[in-house]
Formats: sequence, C-alpha cells, structure tokens
Amino acid sequence: MLQIIRDKIQPFLSKVRFCEFETENMQKFHRIGLIPNHIFEHFQKTINPNFKDKKIQNQNQNQNQNQNQNQNQNQNQNKNQNLIQNQNLNQIQNQNQNQIQIQIQIQNQNQNQNQNQNQDLIQMFTPRFRFPESAIIRKDHKHFIKTLQRWIADDEFFLSMKLGYSGKRDGFCGQIFHQKCDSKGKTLILMKTADNFIFGGWTSVGWIVKNTPNFIADSKAFLFSLQSGIDPDRIPQKFKIRKKKIKWAIYYEPSHGPHFGGDVGIYSRSGNPTHDFDIFFSRFGFSYQTPKNIEKGDSLNYYLAGSSDQWKIDELEAFFI
Repeated sequence: MLQIIRDKIQPFLSKVRFCEFETENMQKFHRIGLIPNHIFEHFQKTINPNFKDKKIQNQNQNQNQNQNQNQNQNQNQNKNQNLIQNQNLNQIQNQNQNQIQIQIQIQNQNQNQNQNQNQDLIQMFTPRFRFPESAIIRKDHKHFIKTLQRWIADDEFFLSMKLGYSGKRDGFCGQIFHQKCDSKGKTLILMKTADNFIFGGWTSVGWIVKNTPNFIADSKAFLFSLQSGIDPDRIPQKFKIRKKKIKWAIYYEPSHGPHFGGDVGIYSRSGNPTHDFDIFFSRFGFSYQTPKNIEKGDSLNYYLAGSSDQWKIDELEAFFI
C-alpha cells in the first residue's frame, strides 16, 4: 500500500516542492490521516531539507515564546503583586499616619486637659491676692499685695475679703465707720494721705463693742508703712505690737475711726460720732515697735504719714470677711 502511494506521489514531488497548493493538500491529507507521519515528514524533507531543523527551531521558538509569555505573565504577576504590596504599604502608612495623628490629638487634648486642671488647681489653692474696689492699692501695686500677704499669713482672709468701708464712698465719720466695721473680726486698715503716704494696720480681733471708751488686746496686731510720699525708695516695713503693750493694741470710741494704741488714730475733735474726722495723729513708740535706726522725736513721728498731726487723709479703707 505504501509503495502504491509512493509511486503515485513520486511523479508529483518535484512539482509539490514548488507548489503551495500541493503543499496545502499534503497537509490536509496528513491532517485527515490519509498520509502517515513518516511519509509527510519525508515529503516535507523533500520540499524543504531543513524541515526538521525548522521544526526544531519552531518548537524552540514556540518554547521561547511560551517562556517569554510565562516570563511576561510572571512579570505582570510580580508587577501586580508589587502594586498590591505598594497599595497595602500605602494603606498601612496611611493608617499609621492616621493613628499617629489621632495619638497626637489625644496627647494634645490630654495636655490641654492637664493644663486646664493645673490652672484650676492653681486657682483653687493659690489665693487671689487682690484688693477689690480699692482706691489705694492698685493693680500695679503687686509688691504691696505680696508684702501684706506675707505679713498677715492668712490666705483665707485674702481669698474672701471685701472692701467693707471706704471714707470717700461712705463718709469720713466715726458713726459710719463703726456701723460698717464693728464686730467683723480680722480687719485690714489702709490709709492714704494727701501727700501720697500709704500706711495702715492689722487687727486679728477687730473693733468689738464694749463699754466705751476702751482699749482692746490683740497679740497679732501690727502697723505698717508701704509708701513714703518723700522717699520713693523706702522699703515697706512692719511694726509689731510690743509684748508689754498687747492690751493696748487698738482703741474703741464711737467718735473715732481706726485707732491703733496711742500711735496712730483719727477722730472728731467735737467728740460727736456724726461729725467728720478732723484730727489725724501719728506718734510712734507707745504701743508698737519703731523703725530701726530712727531716733525718737519728729523724725519718728513723721515716718508713717509725713507729719505727727498735720497730715490730711485722702482715703481710708477697711477690708474684712
């Protein structure tokens, strides 16, 4: 059978080499099984001696193409994986940044809360050393306020005190002074003269209504000088009650204003509590200690108010709880 086919095909081989039509027919015959593989290969070798090499080349090319495709696929997969990884990294970075921002916001909120709490604590435990409505102690007199706070050493008093009496506001007479200030306990007195001397006194018991006239004992009472009208460099000074004169610390009399022992006082000459004050005296040495390095005499008497009995009151204030 094979011989018959060969014999039939042989005359046409030379033509088939150059005829694409015959080649196509041979391919068709081979595909449908009329021509065996070895005959078809022989035919291919006849028309193309390099058929096997080409076949191998084609196979190699196909393999290379497949490899290239695989490589491309792998590269694409790698790219996709890299893209996915980058996206994941970006997401993680964004999440981390968001978390960091949230943490920073929380920290800032905590810091603000802590600051507010600290401020609240400071306000709660730090006294407001102020003189409400005072015409004598101004806001720029912070050193006076701190000095008085240190001398009195009573934070509760400074937190709660109020301006209970003002000569300019209420009137300069004994009756009004005692209506406002009697039986108030701890009392701080401030005086300012027309010559800008600022001084005063502190009593821990206040003016107690008793049989009058009468002295009142107070072991914690003291006088003080804050400002000199003639010596701007004078340092504020405190003058304690003498131990032997404690029972004469302050004096109560209806026509008098604040009266500290026999050292400082203001009152009405007429003795009428409704009359304005017209006597002002300052004489150191009776009940209270005197300034150091100052001898007795006019210099001592002039120390607080600039004069022993010729000074004029500009303002008189009383602070109590």
